[in-house]
Amino acid sequence: MFILLSYFNRPAADDFYYAACVPEKGIFTCVSDIFTGYSARWAAYTLAAVIIPSDFLFHIFPVLLLIGITYVSGRIINLILEKLTAIKLNLIQSLTAGQLSALILFYTSFSVSESWFWMIQVCTYLMSILAQLVLFLLILSDKKQIPLLIISSLFIGGSSESYAVIILFTLILAFLYRNKLIDRFKLNSAFTAKILVSFATCLISFLFMMSSAGNTVRYAALPHLPVSELTWMIVKTWIKALLLKPSFAGHYYLLFGIFIFAIGQQYPESKISLSEFLRSKTRSFLLLSVLVLVLILPATIVMSGPPPDRAMMQTSFVIATYLMWIFFDAGRKLKLKLFKPLALIQASLIITAVLLFNLFYQTAQAYTYTTAFDLRIQWLNELKVKGNKDLTDLEPLPKPGMLYSAEISDNEKHFTNTFLKNYLKLEFDIKKKSH
Repeated sequence: MFILLSYFNRPAADDFYYAACVPEKGIFTCVSDIFTGYSARWAAYTLAAVIIPSDFLFHIFPVLLLIGITYVSGRIINLILEKLTAIKLNLIQSLTAGQLSALILFYTSFSVSESWFWMIQVCTYLMSILAQLVLFLLILSDKKQIPLLIISSLFIGGSSESYAVIILFTLILAFLYRNKLIDRFKLNSAFTAKILVSFATCLISFLFMMSSAGNTVRYAALPHLPVSELTWMIVKTWIKALLLKPSFAGHYYLLFGIFIFAIGQQYPESKISLSEFLRSKTRSFLLLSVLVLVLILPATIVMSGPPPDRAMMQTSFVIATYLMWIFFDAGRKLKLKLFKPLALIQASLIITAVLLFNLFYQTAQAYTYTTAFDLRIQWLNELKVKGNKDLTDLEPLPKPGMLYSAEISDNEKHFTNTFLKNYLKLEFDIKKKSH
């Protein structure tokens, strides 16, 4: 399904800036204009300037990221299980665990369309998530691999301000508690050096990003609330991110959770009652609550409002990871006899059925949307050839399903309209027809 959705995906909004600018001015000039004039996310925008103008890279890049997340997640799960428990996964089990992690991350994202298919945001946030996973794996592994460590840290520091702040804070904590982490995860002497190299590289990249005048322009355009109102906004955003947003994906948490519960039953520990298990997780839930607050804090303060869903991908990933760990641990420890030996097979069949339904349903929606989008572009090009100069109303695009819609505004001066107009080099204004 993901491959088909990537094939049907089309540029939207800011994507058209890169699609128009790079062929005409080159990567350096386009990124430099944004760096000094609006936003200084130099690493993410440089990547976007490479990916978006290329039709091949535009369609294949999300697939490559999904493969990367699958592989790295599997390695991390295998490494943690090996260091903390007696469980050791083989290659097939590791890849299966990684694939399951990628599926969970995909389906439980607060916004699949923004996070996985709006290409400028894919280059900003999803790529940063992969870089964070790579960094985490490299720090925990016994191998040094300093060049890849530096590349990952550079990208994290130069792609998203809020993500970079969180990673820098995490690296500081890892350094302060390095002795406990070394003992807990049985790490070698290179652990401390890797933390310091990662922190220094990420900090340099972050400071370079924050030094640009473009950030001043962008920050001035954002609203600014009094302290009392901002505090209340932080509380509301925290509750929304911790409870409300995850509830929309509750069926996916339960679906994948049952499967992981059944996996946990394959590695039993000493059994306890449900009440004992829930009490044992009280502290971890409080820690999760604090962690979610920390994750949403930087973006909420800067924006004086709730961060967009794409900027909370760290949060959705952490919540999904926590809940899947709860299900896995429950499978290992609970005395429940609700699941028969065939539970793993039954859960697999249910997941397969849901994925097949999504395959047909989402593909049909994406095909309808993409066909309408392509016809719109074709019609606008025909009007351009005919020398049209009049304001043109466009029929609204159909719903894109999990894809991010390239719909424009009913205001011809809106930036989405302008970006599309410039991309097609139209000499007339366009807007969505109002109904």
